[in-house]
Amino acid sequence: MVFLRKEHTWNRLGWYVSLNPNYDSVLDFQINYNIGASIAIWMCSDTFLSIHKGEKRESSMKQRLELCASFGNTPEYRDNVKNMRVGVKFSCGNLWVKPEISVPGISDLVAKRVRVFCSMGWCLNFSKYEKAIHN
Repeated sequence: MVFLRKEHTWNRLGWYVSLNPNYDSVLDFQINYNIGASIAIWMCSDTFLSIHKGEKRESSMKQRLELCASFGNTPEYRDNVKNMRVGVKFSCGNLWVKPEISVPGISDLVAKRVRVFCSMGWCLNFSKYEKAIHN
């Protein structure tokens, strides 16, 4: 559960900040943070034909490829570490996949753990529904 997340994207640049209160029986209570930035190295917006209930129509699909970097103190496998994550985010329409490499921070180099993560998600866009409700 993310308590607070602020995200903003300009043409090719993006950033985000997230705060997450966390209670764990071993780690006790702490507020986790994550600060990240991204730059799009490839973008494409194209139209394609789709068939819905026997009716042909044009739809648009946005695709992006972004280089991402973030720093935070989110526990990984109940290990409380400050780490930097570097990865690539592939977006196509409302779907995205983000493989990342997690490198420990300077104070946590004793751990000597480099981890590989793969996140995926689906973005819900309510803007067209809000327009229908307000009209």
